[in-house]
Amino acid sequence: MVWLSSTGAATLLTEGSGHFWIMAASGVITAVPLIFFGAAARRLPLTTIGLLQYLAPVLQFLLALFVFGEEMPIERWVGFSLVWAGLVLLTIDMLRTVRRQPRVGKGGGKDGSGSATAGTRVTSEETSAARVSSDTQAPAK
Repeated sequence: MVWLSSTGAATLLTEGSGHFWIMAASGVITAVPLIFFGAAARRLPLTTIGLLQYLAPVLQFLLALFVFGEEMPIERWVGFSLVWAGLVLLTIDMLRTVRRQPRVGKGGGKDGSGSATAGTRVTSEETSAARVSSDTQAPAK
């Protein structure tokens, strides 16, 4: 902004009040969706956020290709294919990792009924915490 003002190329104050208010509102128009996204991202699992991050570029790609008639030479198709092959490999690895995690058996609930945690996955933090608490208990006499 300082550079534009010093060279005389700034238009914030020279193009009228309508232009000024549009420029001033553009900050709010940009910030509000980002604030909402940040608030929503805290409530969603990271895997969901990760998948949503691919939604916008894919929609932009489809819009450019089919609506605006963007050219797709072979080099772009190769790059596009490599990115999606990497995503497929990461997804397969993620699914294999999830399947390997141990599950809490029946009767695993805190109250002994098993209803609260039966069939849920044990996180590494829970496993580590259980190990630490069992290691620090005094031996029975």
